[in-house]
Amino acid sequence: MHKIELHIIGSLPPPRSVAFALWGEDCVFDSFGDASHPDDTNWRALMLCLRRPNLETGFYHSDESTRIDITPSKSDRDRVILSSLSLELIDKICVFLKDQKAISRKA
Repeated sequence: MHKIELHIIGSLPPPRSVAFALWGEDCVFDSFGDASHPDDTNWRALMLCLRRPNLETGFYHSDESTRIDITPSKSDRDRVILSSLSLELIDKICVFLKDQKAISRKA
């Protein structure tokens, strides 16, 4: 598991925007967190996981190798911990959040 701490300097984008930035606007994903509504920008906890179709059954299943967890720092409201099995996904989220002016840098 890879982890990085991020310093939040602005509003975070809505959770679905994070998923779309990672996997595209047509992605199917699981999520949960502390957002109070779909367009909430004040969240601090989020789990995202891409859902992939099972070609034999046609049903979707969570691909745990794509799971991303963002959890609030216990010591500072302006920091969150980003963790994933994939360094590539961590890097993509960091670039996206920096482009959105939500983070200043990796802390």
